[in-house]
Amino acid sequence: VAVTVAVVFAVVVVVVVVTVAFVAAAERLMLLLLALVACFIMGAMCAEQMQSLTLVAQSNEKVWNAVAVVGDRIFVAGPRWLGNGSAVEVMTMNGSAVINASEALPYPDARWNAWSRGVNPARSFVDVNAIHLDPLGLLWIVDTGAPDFGGQVLPNAPKLVCVDVESDTVVRVIPVPLSYLHSNSYIDDVRFHGEYIYATDAGFPGLLVIERSTGKMRRVLDGSPWATARANRPIRMADGHIVRGPDGKPLMVNSDPLEVSSDGQWLLFGPLAGPWARVPTSCLDNFSCNPGNFIEKWRDLPPVGGTALDASPNGYFYYSDLARNAFCYFPELNGSTSKASDLVRDSRLHWVDAPFLEPVSRQMYLAVPQIDRAAVFNGNRSLVQWPVQLFRVPLPNWRPCRSGNK
Repeated sequence: VAVTVAVVFAVVVVVVVVTVAFVAAAERLMLLLLALVACFIMGAMCAEQMQSLTLVAQSNEKVWNAVAVVGDRIFVAGPRWLGNGSAVEVMTMNGSAVINASEALPYPDARWNAWSRGVNPARSFVDVNAIHLDPLGLLWIVDTGAPDFGGQVLPNAPKLVCVDVESDTVVRVIPVPLSYLHSNSYIDDVRFHGEYIYATDAGFPGLLVIERSTGKMRRVLDGSPWATARANRPIRMADGHIVRGPDGKPLMVNSDPLEVSSDGQWLLFGPLAGPWARVPTSCLDNFSCNPGNFIEKWRDLPPVGGTALDASPNGYFYYSDLARNAFCYFPELNGSTSKASDLVRDSRLHWVDAPFLEPVSRQMYLAVPQIDRAAVFNGNRSLVQWPVQLFRVPLPNWRPCRSGNK
């Protein structure tokens, strides 16, 4: 659109200049006015493209950091340490009406969301950090197994729970044995590639590779520099402040976001504050292959709250830029060198986390949990600005009028 607007503007200018030489003064004034109106309309088009957020749902008591959408149903989730009661909930859209959190129901049922200390953690959610739909339309729920931020993982608690959203029943639970984790591990998110599941550990740097059919798994890139948060790359927010952990030091989030490339050949991942690396999926899926021998730098992204990938042949890589309250994208095919552009930039997008691309409507759903304002990062005093909101923004076929400086 930026190119189109420039071309149209140039044509308007040329037409006006050429015509003015052959018309009377009154007609010249009319042409100039028409040209100004045309420029105003084109400027408004650009402004509209940058302000296309639609409020979908809001909450004055729960903080959602994850979202998935199936039909008219919206699934939301949030970690226990953000003060949430039910770990996973479902809401139903009703036209354009904004959904209130009071309308949400525990998902897949109340029992799975009723964990408390002393309750069997194998069949209830201890701390849900992510939800994700796989290519088959099944909803996977990532339970870190650690009820406190930075706390120890409980035995039998870390797991991946698979729910059939058609029947609303749990059809699979893949436990993650403590032998594959460290005391400060935090299973962050998952992605899928054929028969394999990839998961990042944001607590202790590393990845998990899980064979879907058998549950067999291995831990790779354990302590790798490419999975480790770097001290010289703090998480800096749009207002300039650096996010600090409970100890007062800059928060270090290790291997966190991840995506499988649209051609399926690479797993893209990195610490929250970057940079990103890539490793061949063929090596990850071969349990006798050491991915450390094949890892390479992919892209130097800024601190991101979450990512999504349009897996179409000419798809785009999307990410939330924490330092700019922006949601950005670039062509994934040439992801290491292509320039990023802003899809939308808005002060309300303060730490967008785990976006969801709804493929039918071509809408991107953006949960805004304001993670850095949580009590755990602010001396046990919550700075969350209520209500917590969930937005959506259409994915257009144009390139935005303004670009980010990535």
